[in-house]
Amino acid sequence: MDKVTFGDAYKKALIQYGVGNDNTILGCTESEILELIHDQNVNALPPIYIKFMRYAGKRAGGLWAGTDAFYPYMKGLKQVAVDLLIENDFDFDLPDTSFVFLMHEGYQFMYFDTTVIDDPEVLYYMEGKDTIVSKGKFSRFITYFIEERANIIEQQSFLARFGY
Repeated sequence: MDKVTFGDAYKKALIQYGVGNDNTILGCTESEILELIHDQNVNALPPIYIKFMRYAGKRAGGLWAGTDAFYPYMKGLKQVAVDLLIENDFDFDLPDTSFVFLMHEGYQFMYFDTTVIDDPEVLYYMEGKDTIVSKGKFSRFITYFIEERANIIEQQSFLARFGY
């Protein structure tokens, strides 16, 4: 029997919870992943994130719709994040080993340290806040967002049955 990988499980969860299907989930090629590594000037990415990108690096159904979290829209995010910190006079230098993997509407972003090999901690900045906040390990962070999106879909379905 084949070993189920994180990427396999991730894609299966997106489909199982109705967040996406085979037509709305699309992964990146190795060259596209390498392009992102080069764009953010890091040496490598944690294997768990690479697996995520291989399975859903371009599209993940309804997950993060409208958020820059997919290739090619992620290109340049690290510089935008640095500019946001400067613009807000936030006394923090984004480490060179950081990889910004998500930005929402230009005022909040998430990143992790690429030197963490296993399951990196997701760190979050939002304009107007005076701190960087941990969102836990990447695997749990992804699971949370799949579950949250599935709950929204379920709520919308429930309300639609009653004409709302």
